[in-house]
Amino acid sequence: MIQDVEQINTEANELWLTDISSNKEEVKLALSKLNNRLAERQEESILYESYQCFFQVEMTKFDILSNASEAVTLRILLWDSLDEWEKKMSIWEEDNFHNLEVEQMNTFLALNLKYVMQFKKIIPVCKLVDLIDKKVQLFKEKMSIITMLRNPNLKNHHWIKIEHILGTTFPTNQSLTLIMLEKLGAFKYGSEIIDVSIQASSEATLEAMLKKVEDSWKIVNLIVLPYKNTNDIFILGSLEEVQVTLEEANINLNTLISSKNTLMIKSKVEDWINSMAIMNDVIIEWNLCQNNWIYLESIFAAPDIQRQLPNEAKLFNQVNNSWKSIMQKVVKNPLAINICTETDLLKTLIKNNQQLEQILLYLEAYLESKRVVFPRFNFLANVELLEIIAQARNPRAVQPYMNKCFEAIWRIQFKNEDCEGKQLQSVVEEKNNTDVIAMISPEREIVQFVSPIKATGNVEFWLSRVEKEMVNTLRTLMSIAIEDYNTTSREEWVLLHADQVKI
Repeated sequence: MIQDVEQINTEANELWLTDISSNKEEVKLALSKLNNRLAERQEESILYESYQCFFQVEMTKFDILSNASEAVTLRILLWDSLDEWEKKMSIWEEDNFHNLEVEQMNTFLALNLKYVMQFKKIIPVCKLVDLIDKKVQLFKEKMSIITMLRNPNLKNHHWIKIEHILGTTFPTNQSLTLIMLEKLGAFKYGSEIIDVSIQASSEATLEAMLKKVEDSWKIVNLIVLPYKNTNDIFILGSLEEVQVTLEEANINLNTLISSKNTLMIKSKVEDWINSMAIMNDVIIEWNLCQNNWIYLESIFAAPDIQRQLPNEAKLFNQVNNSWKSIMQKVVKNPLAINICTETDLLKTLIKNNQQLEQILLYLEAYLESKRVVFPRFNFLANVELLEIIAQARNPRAVQPYMNKCFEAIWRIQFKNEDCEGKQLQSVVEEKNNTDVIAMISPEREIVQFVSPIKATGNVEFWLSRVEKEMVNTLRTLMSIAIEDYNTTSREEWVLLHADQVKI
């Protein structure tokens, strides 16, 4: 057995088996016979090993068998890989270039590069190995260009650029092949073709980014809420999702417009930038309009305000009708991109905000006129003062704010009411009497007015009269207290007179 294996190893290393000029079929036949003989010897070696294992003797190492097997297997692989290479190249060169599987080609190339390394290691000086190596390396150089030309992102205008680089036009009556590309010199312009392919990939990335912007708006709706639990009046809810999407869109669009490869989609990008600018303005104007509308709606809902500010009430009604109309449209179609990019809506909101601003200025001037007559209204916020004015026919509406207008006054007392403002049960006279008869301190001390004041007419006027009566009453009580001071004991005098007089 050993002699036969040595003979096989010697025959396997004969030069004619790796000679490029040898007859391929004869070489393959010889290698096949050697492989069959090796298979028989390997079966024998396995049998010997089983005997040795059974008798527990030292195992024989069949190194010569392994070397012979490696030599034969490598030479079979050498000729098979050459055949497979020629076969693949023949198919790929004649196949439609646009049908080539680049991933499959790269895998095949990588496998053959690995084979070449094995061949060079085991058969260092061999023209056949050099031939295969040359073919593989040459195709490796072409493969980078093939990969770029098979870029799925290449479009018609990119192929036109490639034709311009090659100085020719691809025929339309036959399929493009690797052979045709070779004849046209495509592989001589590698760097230029790579630049076009990279540009195509960059453009595809930019188009995907633009599509991401477009798709992001397909699911963003405006949140609409009923106003004060009504069924026909609505306001906008949170705009957080819209604003976040808008910010992300603007970042992507700024990236797109600043890229040098955005030429093919530049008009679309500019349209989107313009739409996002309109949306941003609409959101700003809409928020402002909603805040002012909510503030003024509660004010002009009061009949007294409408009566005192008829022109402003009329102007607000115009804005109010416009607001309701806008929100009805949003309820029917809440998609943000459809609503918030309308230039007509932006114009309407700007006009509404101008009118609301005008109303606010008139309102501020109106409140200032009230404060001029009764300066203590300066201690009240606009909302508080409007609350009083809106209930002008109810003089008791001032009660919650008396402690703000007067530091040491908690409330004023109306006729036929106790200090808490409750109707006296023992009184049979008319209810809601408007006579102010006393002032009440935070400590609930009641100081009766010398002369009751009628709480009728504009609130600022009758409150001014109340203020004067406060001063007049205290002046009168002081005079009485001074007269009593010298004729009454200290203990008795303190209990007889109001604390505000004694301070």
